[in-house]
Amino acid sequence: MRPPGGAPQAGHFRSRPPEQPDEPWRLPEPRRQGRRFPRKGLLLAVAGLAAAAVVAAGAVVLWPDGGTEPPPAAARTAGGIFTPDPAARVDGRNQQFTAAAARGGTVVVAGRDTDGTTGRVEFLVSQDAGRSFKAAGLSGTAPGRGEAIPRHLAGSVSGWAALGEDADGAVVAWSSRDGRSWTAQTPGDGMFEDGDRVLALVSHGSGYLAVGTTAARQDLRDGSPLAWLSPDGRSWRRLDSGELDMTRGDETLSLVEAAAHGSTLLVRGRWARDEKAASRNRLWRSDDGGRTWQESKVPNAPGTRGLRIGSGPAGLLAVRDTAKGGQARGVVFSSADGDEWAESGEFTFSKDLRVMRVAGAERGTTAVLAAGRRMQLVRSADGRSWQSAAEFTRPAGVLPAVTTAGDNLVLAGWTAQGGETDGMLLARDAGGREIQVARPAVRADQTVLALAATADRAVAVGGGNGDAAVWTSADGDAWQRGRLPAGPFGGPGVQRLSGVAGGGAGWVAIGTDSRLPRRPIVAVSRDGGQWTGGGGRLFVPSAKQTLRAYGVAAGPSGYVIVGEDGSSAVAWFSSDLRTWRRGTGEDKALDRTKDGNRWMQAVAAGSGGYVAVGGAKVTGGGNAPAAWTSRDGLTWTSHKMPVLPVGATGYLRHVAVSGTTAVAVGEYRVRGRASRMFAYLSADGGATWQEITPPGLSDAGSVSGVTATSQGFAVYGTVGASGAGDVALWTSRDGRTWQAERPKEPVLSGAGDQWLTGLVGFRDGVLAVGATTDGQGSQPLLWKRQPF
Repeated sequence: MRPPGGAPQAGHFRSRPPEQPDEPWRLPEPRRQGRRFPRKGLLLAVAGLAAAAVVAAGAVVLWPDGGTEPPPAAARTAGGIFTPDPAARVDGRNQQFTAAAARGGTVVVAGRDTDGTTGRVEFLVSQDAGRSFKAAGLSGTAPGRGEAIPRHLAGSVSGWAALGEDADGAVVAWSSRDGRSWTAQTPGDGMFEDGDRVLALVSHGSGYLAVGTTAARQDLRDGSPLAWLSPDGRSWRRLDSGELDMTRGDETLSLVEAAAHGSTLLVRGRWARDEKAASRNRLWRSDDGGRTWQESKVPNAPGTRGLRIGSGPAGLLAVRDTAKGGQARGVVFSSADGDEWAESGEFTFSKDLRVMRVAGAERGTTAVLAAGRRMQLVRSADGRSWQSAAEFTRPAGVLPAVTTAGDNLVLAGWTAQGGETDGMLLARDAGGREIQVARPAVRADQTVLALAATADRAVAVGGGNGDAAVWTSADGDAWQRGRLPAGPFGGPGVQRLSGVAGGGAGWVAIGTDSRLPRRPIVAVSRDGGQWTGGGGRLFVPSAKQTLRAYGVAAGPSGYVIVGEDGSSAVAWFSSDLRTWRRGTGEDKALDRTKDGNRWMQAVAAGSGGYVAVGGAKVTGGGNAPAAWTSRDGLTWTSHKMPVLPVGATGYLRHVAVSGTTAVAVGEYRVRGRASRMFAYLSADGGATWQEITPPGLSDAGSVSGVTATSQGFAVYGTVGASGAGDVALWTSRDGRTWQAERPKEPVLSGAGDQWLTGLVGFRDGVLAVGATTDGQGSQPLLWKRQPF
């Protein structure tokens, strides 16, 4: 799981939508209710792509008293401290089920659960043919685990396998022996390559077969076929177009469906003579576990408008969806070996329905017919005689996953309601009657994303139950919920506060609202307890323009908020939290470059004014670090930055200033390699910069922030692979000489992921907030300790 950086991340990767080859029965996917941020070319990888950090040998943490051991610290889970709104009617989480499979009476459903900021992969398992589900365990450290989403599942006699994709679109894998406990796998070299798309997964007598394409287009007409073979769901062998030998010359082919009976495999592909030609269905079979393939030709039927494949107790099945006159028929062909086909049965149905799936199980086969929300099930025990159940209307939403267990059909997906996306599980018996499905309760959203402090008060911000939330404390131990007006900070959609700063005129917090048109939300307060909306129409985006607020800071002269407006960087300034003015750039320092976007990601205040950092597009489509300074928060000057390694793309995410010394940290990536963290130092208030190398920082799993205290600087992040990331610190008195520390307290280094989202100096000590999570969910954490 990617530890959040405490603010929206400009240019964050996003997963592709669920693959939808040739399945018009699905309703449009609802808009994601959580944050969605703009792409900026090849951007930074999600957590888990970085290798485990190695803290430099011999590094010693120096404490104020000169000792070499840290004083006692107090880190604790804080779900009961940063409480959600007790009056909230929704949980504030977005859940999607994207894959389902069954073996005997065991059904496994997989998907993703997110609170709009962090997410986790989840598996649910049923051992009563889909009538009730429990959460399955999940372990492992596969790249991108927290940002990944399973797309395909299959169960076999010896175990289970799942395939999906991470936020970069790279294929990821999970496996299980019993469906109740899953392990994220790390694919070996050559198993999956950039651009591979898995579109189907099936089990067979000697393992698993996955099929897909190299196609980038949604219509799949630019693809070459791919297949993967696995004996156990852990290791995979990739077969490309040359090895499959299914196409010639300019022909294109994407394999979109697979079925198995015993040791015989059958795949359906969308084939075209070239990229411009119309595509049509073709079938291939294999009798040696998928190593070699021969074309399989199913007899035609008049009026064919679609073809689906499946299996049943008697063998392989191919169902032609036909319409002639006012009559629609499913013409069924069966084969024992995928070579010789014979018409074995048929069923009739309403002409406006379509055959969308042929789901086989040990006790029979179910054809799923659908048109919009109307559905009908047609079942056969032998592939010859078919019985139709009555039509029914399913709930609104998206149902990408269908499987059969015994006599039951299980459908999984999601629906949008109450401003959030909820997972949906449906089951029908052999007669088409609805089965009530019991499932685990969803833990309510409870997220702390940022922390700030003045001499006598600390304020934390985030979200709860889908609404923005504020908590305030005078001592760091006892916290009370702040009061936010419901209008801009609650209601439908997801609202989050992701940054906060305190100064002489009071407090300001910034965040995002997922409602359209998406816009920043700004809250101001005199005392940190009672809040009102701030900024007025200054923070309303113009037509067809993206407006984001990413960072906030308070300095001696006032408050600054930074972000991006369309393709340009933007800054706002207020001296009193009542009136805000928009900043300008010297020599168009805030405007987009000739190569593309420019944005401010973070800002900090020092004795000489303000320092902001972020990124800018460069020639070739990548990103480069950027920095600006301003004496008054209104007029900004850009500065030359060190150059990233050849082929790298990245930007700066965090900055802290003490006096005239500034430290900025960011992340870059070279295509095909793990992401790397980097840091810059400025000794003249942000005018000139040089690279610094805190021990082990470049190999960290993530960096969540940097802060300046009276003792110096502290960078906080994580080490360890995704799924097992622990809190890590890098501290320095002057920004030049750094020490690394990995706290050993269980809340900061236990099972699962732990990370900090805010760290400040407060009342002669250090106060930090963050989260701890495992396969079952996450909750906030609170950490108080003595100074560094």
